[in-house]
Amino acid sequence: MNNSGKPVILYLSRWYPPDSGHFVKDIARASSQYCRVSVIAAIPDPRIRLFKFRTEYNPDPELPLQTVRVYFGSITSGMLSRMINPVLYLLAQAIGYKFLVGRGLKFDLVHVHVLTRTALFAFLLKLIRGTPYIITEYWTRYLPDSLAYRGFVRRKITSLLVKRADAMVCISQYLAEAMIRQGLRNHNYRVIPLAIRTGQFVPGVSSEEKQVKRIIHISTFNNHSKNVFGILRAAKRLSLLRNDFELHMVGGAGTFLNETIDFARVIDPEGKYVIFHAAKFGIELAEEIRKSSFLLMFSNYETFSAVIQECLSCGIPVVATRAGAVPEYFNPGSGILVAPGDEDALVGSLDYMLDHYRDYDRNEIREHVVRRFSYEVIGNTYYQLYKQLSS
Repeated sequence: MNNSGKPVILYLSRWYPPDSGHFVKDIARASSQYCRVSVIAAIPDPRIRLFKFRTEYNPDPELPLQTVRVYFGSITSGMLSRMINPVLYLLAQAIGYKFLVGRGLKFDLVHVHVLTRTALFAFLLKLIRGTPYIITEYWTRYLPDSLAYRGFVRRKITSLLVKRADAMVCISQYLAEAMIRQGLRNHNYRVIPLAIRTGQFVPGVSSEEKQVKRIIHISTFNNHSKNVFGILRAAKRLSLLRNDFELHMVGGAGTFLNETIDFARVIDPEGKYVIFHAAKFGIELAEEIRKSSFLLMFSNYETFSAVIQECLSCGIPVVATRAGAVPEYFNPGSGILVAPGDEDALVGSLDYMLDHYRDYDRNEIREHVVRRFSYEVIGNTYYQLYKQLSS
């Protein structure tokens, strides 16, 4: 521990802003209220020559949180990439670690975010220096609907890394049970949900009834998991019943975005009620949410859904599915849940919510999120775990 008596924690994250993993940064910021946190993010960059590395250091001006991003050249495809890229990734983490140690840091514990290769360096540190490590997992790939957790070598290595961790943290009980069913054993499974930036996602000023209601959907537009085509089909059917709504689709990228736009053009050729927005985060996303009447999610599976909790933190109700971990954290007074894939029920729920979204108590909706997912609650939960494992 440092002179203040606070644990010194090293975060190793596969996903991290600005491109992804904003929920990891939320946990880092929440924990840094109680600990001294440093983050290493190893990031492949096609602009960098192979076996070359570039280090970027960003201390947080407000919190004891500092980030080292190590960019490295990698092989983009082919069998060789599967052998070379993990080694380059490990080297990038080692470079970031050397940088931080050179600044006088001695870490009490390593916190890995997202398996598998991210945990290899933590495993080696435990073997060489005896530094304990924990893992937090978010990924849907372990769920039975995902079918993405494959490969003999990957499964063996992942099993070893999970078994040797001092704690295995999942963001929901649903995800924890899925990982255990996959044979990923650990003596100390914990469930700690995501941290929601409740100080940023706040309700807006109450306004008069809107003539045109705004339904918002926020996701990557991955149809396999988010069922955005089902959302658009439901919107089409709803448009035959009433014309007082707009569906605002926020997010998407690459192939997912293009496929969704193409499908929407078939459903709504003139763009009368389906409107697309670029991905937004932080303050911009909160502002977009506050403009909306309610959130629509129609996922086939979820390990948590930060989007739902961010919208509830802003005081707006949701229409979502009873998918995966969603019911685990859902307050019945916050909206309506339907069965995954049930488009008839979805259309009926949307029709009802358009007339009744103002009946929900915004303060009650928000308070449930603050009590369970605020920075203070989640940060302190991790702090207690860090103290227990590093003392």
